[in-house]
Amino acid sequence: MTSLPDLRALRARFEQQERASAGGPRVAFETAFVAALEAIGWRSAGDDAVAMVATDAESIVDACVHGHGDVARAARDLAALMRRFAPRHSDFLDATEAFIPAAEEVLRRYAAGERASDRPHPPF
Repeated sequence: MTSLPDLRALRARFEQQERASAGGPRVAFETAFVAALEAIGWRSAGDDAVAMVATDAESIVDACVHGHGDVARAARDLAALMRRFAPRHSDFLDATEAFIPAAEEVLRRYAAGERASDRPHPPF
């Protein structure tokens, strides 16, 4: 079972990117979030869908770290987003809950700053 990242770690990573990004905070977030998605081996429907997930995920993480503070809620919201962009095969028929472990892992890896090459990944 995947564990959720600590809210403080998620907030620190997000705010560090807001402050230090040469290309703007959105570019830094999207790059880091795409790396986290790739680190777990997540695939999407279409070439641009991973970037679209990362773009939409920014508002989910922002709402968590600057608003409600509920990492589990952010994971559920991210799971719904990942399901929406999943390839149209058997995984698409899964309920949003089936995507929660992958969403939790993505948030954990994002908060830790991990990339695809940092660790072996489970086949999500």
